[in-house]
Amino acid sequence: SGNVRKPAWSPDGKKIAFVQTGSNPEVFVYDLDCGKTSQLTNLKYVGQPVWHPNSQHLLVPGTTHQGQGVLQFMNLEGTVDSTLVVDEPAKDFDWFVGSEKIEEVLLM
Repeated sequence: SGNVRKPAWSPDGKKIAFVQTGSNPEVFVYDLDCGKTSQLTNLKYVGQPVWHPNSQHLLVPGTTHQGQGVLQFMNLEGTVDSTLVVDEPAKDFDWFVGSEKIEEVLLM
């Protein structure tokens, strides 16, 4: 167990993504329609999850258990659809308007 941090509402207003802190912080999604909470990530470190405009995917910055910085494009079942390896975990990023691919995010 741990504290809930970094909540982010989905664009359609039906889900909340958040980071549960503790010995192993991970990203979870709470579905308001069915009342179910699901763990999405399995990383050493996770940052602020950002919703894709379609409300069906999240982009999650993090660090793998091997120490590699990554941005993971995940669906709501927790499957990693694609991974972008980065020099350091991105602190801030966002989707370009109309973007559909992880390579089209704006790293700041």
